[in-house]
Amino acid sequence: MRTNFRHAICTTGAAVIMVGGALSTAAAQSYIATEPVETRVVREPLNLTPAQRTTVYRTIVPQGRGKQPIIKERVVT
Repeated sequence: MRTNFRHAICTTGAAVIMVGGALSTAAAQSYIATEPVETRVVREPLNLTPAQRTTVYRTIVPQGRGKQPIIKERVVT
């Protein structure tokens, strides 16, 4: 008799937690904007030297256990 009672309590408790979690998640995701939102970012272009504009692209190829990865680099100025 005890086992059935524990099972019923656990099942009911789990269902309540799942429904409560679903409701709180849905409430957290809703947002109502009553006024129009405008975002504006104004910034002057940066004065960079060619060395500061250099981009390095790295591709890392893993080799497996105990081996060093292969690293390929491409420098773009």
